[in-house]
Amino acid sequence: MNIYVLSLETAVKRRENVSNTFSELGIPFSFESAPNGKNLPNDVFLKHYNSTKNGKTAKRALTKNEIACLMGHRKIWQKIATGDAPLGLVLEDDFDFCASPQEFLDGLGTLSSSIAEQLMIKIDGYSDQGTVLGRVAGHDFCVSSRIAPRTTGYVLGRQAAQSLLRSFQSIGRPIDSEIKHYWEHNVPVLFITPQLVREGPLGQQSSIDSARNREKSKSLLVRFWKNFRYTAAMQINRMRHPCGVERYPVLSKLQQELAARK
Repeated sequence: MNIYVLSLETAVKRRENVSNTFSELGIPFSFESAPNGKNLPNDVFLKHYNSTKNGKTAKRALTKNEIACLMGHRKIWQKIATGDAPLGLVLEDDFDFCASPQEFLDGLGTLSSSIAEQLMIKIDGYSDQGTVLGRVAGHDFCVSSRIAPRTTGYVLGRQAAQSLLRSFQSIGRPIDSEIKHYWEHNVPVLFITPQLVREGPLGQQSSIDSARNREKSKSLLVRFWKNFRYTAAMQINRMRHPCGVERYPVLSKLQQELAARK
């Protein structure tokens, strides 16, 4: 399995921290350079920004940093989609491992390729509400209609990467919010517990978060309305499109495969 770490070329301290982490673990990885939102040309920004969708479904306008983040993830998805391996691990450079990932990565390698390549497995957060499908290397594989925010760390299958590339040519919401809308991109998104990755201390210095705050409306009434509209739409669509084995036949196959290992 190839491991990709998304990082700005200028993020020297973060890159040094990532290199030290993998050096200590003895695990190979590669950096994937993310575009810098500050230098993103307007025509490139507008190409990937669906302003119509944003106005109808988002809490606020998107920033250049968020579009640059999407572009960086898409570069990695393209490599996974056209690669030989059924799975790839994607990390942002502010990640911190909660435990050594080697056993978990080895466990993923034992999954049937035809199943694994259809999945997205978030390893950076979990939901209190979820159905356990099985266990791999000490981690429960779970599915829930409530998907945790952020894209700090996730495993992505080859076929799933192809689906996300088609769905996210442009976005109207932040990338982690888009992923939460699984009924739109139709990729089964799992999470593991205990989680394997968390946001490290350097994540508190995120330029994306600070830019997000600047884009929030100064009107409390407008912010209330957009938050209410977003939350209500999420609740309705979760009820209309429950996430589970009934929606995704591949999850039933995964459940059976993991059960056979007991």
